[in-house]
Amino acid sequence: MAEVRLKGPEIHTQPGETLDDLTKMKPKSVADSRFLTIHKRRKKRLLTRSLEKNNALLDDLSLGQVQCILEQSIHWQFNAFTLDIVSGGRCLPVLCVHLFHMYGLISHFKLDAAKAWKLFSLIEEGYHSTNPYHNSIHAADVTQAMHCFLQQKRNDNKFTRDCSNSSVTRSYLYQSAAFT
Repeated sequence: MAEVRLKGPEIHTQPGETLDDLTKMKPKSVADSRFLTIHKRRKKRLLTRSLEKNNALLDDLSLGQVQCILEQSIHWQFNAFTLDIVSGGRCLPVLCVHLFHMYGLISHFKLDAAKAWKLFSLIEEGYHSTNPYHNSIHAADVTQAMHCFLQQKRNDNKFTRDCSNSSVTRSYLYQSAAFT
């Protein structure tokens, strides 16, 4: 009958050490460790938990994060997903109202900012969050991309048209000197 040996966990020892040497070792005392004092562990607490007592501070913290993200909306590297997270899932109205203020549309057309917010919220509700691509985050991303596109100087003359002469092109107007 063959003898079967089961392997147990391997014990790694220093060169020249035996298992007997390891079992005879004395545990280190607290005084031998590099920390001579014993500190009581602090209870872990979420940073925002202390702000629960004062909701206004929590709102200010969130508003500060949103403003920081919105300042990046002028750059192509803007991340609509981050805006969605810090705005509590309301990235489209937050971005659109911000851009309307930035372009001066709210003041120029004497728009009520609350009604503009409601309009953009209704548009956002029209997107289905179950669709992983065509949702309100995508709409905010496209809106921000168009904002960046419109800011490029080389494109500013491509988006204008003379409304009173719909049957002729800008090129014709320049060549005929009718455009002054």
